[in-house]
Amino acid sequence: MSSDVARIDQGQAPGESRYSAKSIERAARLWSGVILMAFVTSHFLNHALGIFGIEVMSAVQEWRSGFWRSWVGTILLFGAAGTHIALALWRVVSRRTWRMPPMEALQIILGVLIPVLLLGHVVGTRMLSSLAGVNDSYVNLLRYFWPVNALTQSLALVVVWSHGVIGLYYAFHVRRWFKPLRLPFAILAVLIPALALAGFVAAGREALLSSAPVETFTDEQLALQKALMTGGRWAIGAVLAFVAAIVAFRFARARLGSRVTVQYVGHGQVVAARGLTLLEISRTNRIPHPSACGGRGRCSSCRVLVLKGEEALAPPSSLERHMLERIRAPRQVRLACQIRPTEDLNVRVLLGSQLALSSPESVSESLDWGVEEDLTVLFADIRGFATLAQNQMPADIIVLLSRIIGEVGQAVEGRGGRISMIQTDGIAAVFGMGGKSRAGSRAALHAAADILKAIHLVNKDVRVSLPLPIRIGIGVHSGPVLLSRADDNIGGQRLVVIGETVVVASRLEEATKEFAADCIVSSRTIANAGFTAPSTGEFSVHYKNSTSPVLVHAFGDRQDLRALLGRKSDQPEPPKAEPVAA
Repeated sequence: MSSDVARIDQGQAPGESRYSAKSIERAARLWSGVILMAFVTSHFLNHALGIFGIEVMSAVQEWRSGFWRSWVGTILLFGAAGTHIALALWRVVSRRTWRMPPMEALQIILGVLIPVLLLGHVVGTRMLSSLAGVNDSYVNLLRYFWPVNALTQSLALVVVWSHGVIGLYYAFHVRRWFKPLRLPFAILAVLIPALALAGFVAAGREALLSSAPVETFTDEQLALQKALMTGGRWAIGAVLAFVAAIVAFRFARARLGSRVTVQYVGHGQVVAARGLTLLEISRTNRIPHPSACGGRGRCSSCRVLVLKGEEALAPPSSLERHMLERIRAPRQVRLACQIRPTEDLNVRVLLGSQLALSSPESVSESLDWGVEEDLTVLFADIRGFATLAQNQMPADIIVLLSRIIGEVGQAVEGRGGRISMIQTDGIAAVFGMGGKSRAGSRAALHAAADILKAIHLVNKDVRVSLPLPIRIGIGVHSGPVLLSRADDNIGGQRLVVIGETVVVASRLEEATKEFAADCIVSSRTIANAGFTAPSTGEFSVHYKNSTSPVLVHAFGDRQDLRALLGRKSDQPEPPKAEPVAA
């Protein structure tokens, strides 16, 4: 166990040989990135000294250039740059899906922009200095870059730094020693580029006022600069076109190749190309699936319970096996980022996509005494369950009910919700705990759409064995609720949700029968989520002991609800909900 932890802290997956191809590639990509960030950090700190004047910048520049332009520094810098670019391109062409977390997508986009933005800077400084003897002192360069090229240089600074910070975070945030360094890391991540920009502005203004003679480019130097820029643009364009062609070819081959079906509890059935990892299949089909390490096998957050098809999976690799042993996982639990289904599979994602909201440990101790929060409450109930149960064997009904409740529960937890109550044929859940009211409203609506999709796919599986298709009614409402934690001395602690918002959400679920709709959502929830309400108009729903009705929108099926989720509103976040007068 201790050796596994040590391997993780060193950037090596548990059970993975340090001399394996994957381990060497990972180490090379990491350390080449670290070297490049060391160069960038020293460069930006040198920029920051512009606050104290160009003379200070120039003095430190001589010391800094003395190392990075020595033969040792040159080998380190250009070797790291070549290695990092080559491995980054390999990682891009090796991808089998482009559905990914926003942070990972941002890192790739910034990485593509870096050579485009830095070409002129590299050519005008290091290359012309080494090949044509151009004076690249701070005074001379600042006059060249300020103010004409100031915006481009500032953008390049932000892009390079952001790409590097994201890379370091992905590499180190799963390691034990990084946890106490999160705050200093975040502070430096903002402070260093801010100081660099401030120094650049201050020194640029000083350079304009300097009385030192301006050194201009000779005709030969200008010709060389033009040739280098033209060649650089062609090289960058050719590489990007080549990479795009490989990616397009791989995607076309995957689309035309053989397929595999994966049934997700709570998210229904998807069809994907063989060869993808289960995590890639989840991302391709927008299935909420956590992965703290980005699918690199360094954590266990993507683990799944394989309910059917386990025998067709390849045995765990040493990397996966040691990680599963470390968390003492049972035989049917596998890492989604490490398995590639070749036959049909039925799985349950074991961790929700928003772990902080779905884990019991995240519930504040104040819940022992009760706390009021603005939340979104979702009620879901199976329609006509007694009719469905007629002429069915008890065991079959239990299996069907367990599957439906499991699908609904997975959809809720996959969107970061907390289940507060499970009835015989229904479920109640809350979204937005921890002061995340607006995000909670959006998550509840997405969960409602996921539930309807899951029920649609369940119907396709069992329609021949039931007298009627399964229908489910969903009510969603936002407002203040009282949260508390209760202990029933049998099942342990559970979440108790009290308040008029709960009553209204339950009433909206009942009203789906009156409106012949699958889902009814209050206008307050739609506004709070930042969506534009449909043009079909509002309806009024009365509930017991109310003096005024609740304004709602009814959605006949999942397509209607999906249409709502595609309409963003330009309205600002609404104020906190006030209790409705009883």
